[in-house]
Amino acid sequence: MKAHTILIVEDQAIVARDIEHQLDRLGYDIVGSCRSGEDAIAQAERLRPELVIMDVHLDGEIDGIEAAAVIRKQTGSAIVFLTAFSSHETIQRAKHAEPFGYILKPFDERDLRAVVEMALYKHRAETTQHRGYEQATFPRTVLDQFFLADWHGRLLDVDDSACSMLGRERAREVVPGSRVQGPSAQPGLR
Repeated sequence: MKAHTILIVEDQAIVARDIEHQLDRLGYDIVGSCRSGEDAIAQAERLRPELVIMDVHLDGEIDGIEAAAVIRKQTGSAIVFLTAFSSHETIQRAKHAEPFGYILKPFDERDLRAVVEMALYKHRAETTQHRGYEQATFPRTVLDQFFLADWHGRLLDVDDSACSMLGRERAREVVPGSRVQGPSAQPGLR
């Protein structure tokens, strides 16, 4: 199984096939290809690709910039624009879709790979940061008892429910460098 999934949105079939061929040769998994903004939104919602390579001018009622903004909001997929249009107005509009890259046609495989790799790297970092935030807030909102320790077993925080469960009182401050060894030796508890 290939590591990264990509959706190609390009209204010129020969260009779409060329992009697909280059990305496949570079080891990416092309999960779909479409010609319109409306189809791009539907496929992105269904396929949930990591990256969408999007032309700005597309068949259909909405252009690539509008479709990219919807896809980014609904799926969180990274967007890279691949277009022949580089006017100031187009670039300013494209910024509102929060793209991870912008490649001008004609392009070569080396440029395509560099932009795709950087976009995927940035997307992974953003996703990891978001997951870390969710994990940090999850225990406090869902679990009955909360203990937070670092990788070395040092207790960083406990909640009142955890103290109650252990029959202990919460200390005013956690002892730095203490190790979690069992209910009777919990730093942060008295």
